[in-house]
Amino acid sequence: MRADLLSIDSGFREFGWAAFFGGELVCAGLGINAGGPPRQPVNFADTFVPILERFEWNSAKAVIEFPKNRISTQNVDALLKLASSCGAFTSLLQAAGFEVEWVYPHEWKGMVPKHIMCKRILDKVTPSEYDVIDRPRNHNVLDAVGVGLWKSQRLRR
Repeated sequence: MRADLLSIDSGFREFGWAAFFGGELVCAGLGINAGGPPRQPVNFADTFVPILERFEWNSAKAVIEFPKNRISTQNVDALLKLASSCGAFTSLLQAAGFEVEWVYPHEWKGMVPKHIMCKRILDKVTPSEYDVIDRPRNHNVLDAVGVGLWKSQRLRR
């Protein structure tokens, strides 16, 4: 399967991802650190690398949602974990030849509440694209799809 854009909603124990080709969603899912000890990060070798290997990458680009500290942030330690996972994703992707871009949540979705943004994202995908989303009700997966739609200029606030 061919792809040219990978979008990631980074996470510490799980992460959403979506692959696009020519602006069309070709696959999306949730990477989980299945069986890992509690409070341990995603095992990239077992979880993320197989996702990359599923695709033939043409001019590979990746966009990763990077956390932003806000006054309302309750758990700053969680943001540090998210930021470190962004760094891990970035390092791995750059080593694989990807051009990587980080985007803050407010840059691609503004201040729209999560439940409304998830509905907007689902409204933007075609029925055939919906069929390739594994766990289409998971907010991490939908954020990854939304970031990719935004980068592909298909998602407007």
